[in-house]
Amino acid sequence: MHLRNLTPHPVRIISGQTETLLPAENPTPRVADESTPAGTIQIGTDHIPLVNVRPLHITDLPAPVPNVGLIVARVVATARPDRTDLYFPFDFIRDNHNQPIACRTLARIRL
Repeated sequence: MHLRNLTPHPVRIISGQTETLLPAENPTPRVADESTPAGTIQIGTDHIPLVNVRPLHITDLPAPVPNVGLIVARVVATARPDRTDLYFPFDFIRDNHNQPIACRTLARIRL
């Protein structure tokens, strides 16, 4: 299988003694959504605006290609559980500042 990284950053996978670095490709698929006002949340004397968000569709997601897996953001994979070619980084390795620097596995959504 060939993997394409459609996230906006390189994906580094460390599994056992093997390290794979997949450079980011363009365009990056995104979930387009619509928001509607839903009032506010009061914190002390402040009123923070609240919106309800409804996902509409995914932009820039290529059609499936045999033997090609697409690494995408988890939210994109979650929005399309019917797609068996969508994967996302999982089981992160983090640095001293708790920032992800690599992952140990890829995951996919199955309902």
